[in-house]
Amino acid sequence: VHWLGGPQDYLEQRGHPRLRMRHGHFPLGTSLRDAWLRCMSKALDPVPLDPAVRTWLDARFANVADHLRNRPD
Repeated sequence: VHWLGGPQDYLEQRGHPRLRMRHGHFPLGTSLRDAWLRCMSKALDPVPLDPAVRTWLDARFANVADHLRNRPD
C-alpha cells in the first residue's frame, strides 16, 4: 500500500515489488490496460467510498496501469 501513501512495510520486508519486471513478459497495450482498469472499477463500485477518495484511487490505478504498458498502440 506504500504507493497509495500507506506504510512501507512491504518494501522494508520484501523489497521493491518490481511490477514492470514481473509483468514484462506479457504484451500489455492500451486495450489490456483499459480492461484491467474496468475490472478495478467494477470491483470498487459496490464499496461505499467518498467520491473524492474514489477519484483519487482511480487516478492511482490508472497511473500504475499506464506504467505497466510495454507495447505500442
